[in-house]
Amino acid sequence: MTLSSLIDILSQNIEVGTMRYRNYIKTSSEEKVKKIYRVMPVYRLLEIFKQEQNTLLKPNLWDDPFENFILKGLGRLSNGMTVSLGMRDFLYGQCWTLHRESDAMWRIYSPDKNGVKVRTTIKKLFESLYNAIPSRLRDVSCFIGKVEYFKKEDIDTHGQAHGT
Repeated sequence: MTLSSLIDILSQNIEVGTMRYRNYIKTSSEEKVKKIYRVMPVYRLLEIFKQEQNTLLKPNLWDDPFENFILKGLGRLSNGMTVSLGMRDFLYGQCWTLHRESDAMWRIYSPDKNGVKVRTTIKKLFESLYNAIPSRLRDVSCFIGKVEYFKKEDIDTHGQAHGT
């Protein structure tokens, strides 16, 4: 089954707008209005203004190995079959933070010290992405939420406990 046919099936079975509230992952109604921040090179901000569009990247292009742990990982089904996340080549994203100031964000996203920090809210960012997608695909292709980070030891322990 191709990605396009899967999206067609999903979009036919979902009334437009009914899933929208589910597109917020680990994000309460109160948190949707919280400010979020992103650091980027100045040239990138100028591109956004010039092109009037926000660009998402494939996570497998990100430099952080922990961001790609699940995407590159393999799992094992109860019947012993090994599986991988087949949709990993169709995922795109961005990194934002709830922290107004983050030394790590400045070091990672502006290593040459020629960066800017932008601010929006979770809801405004989601709405801008959601509204940029054709209506029949919105509810099955646009999600926003918190990422939960675990220590490597905890990931290893979890994997061993579940036979992966």
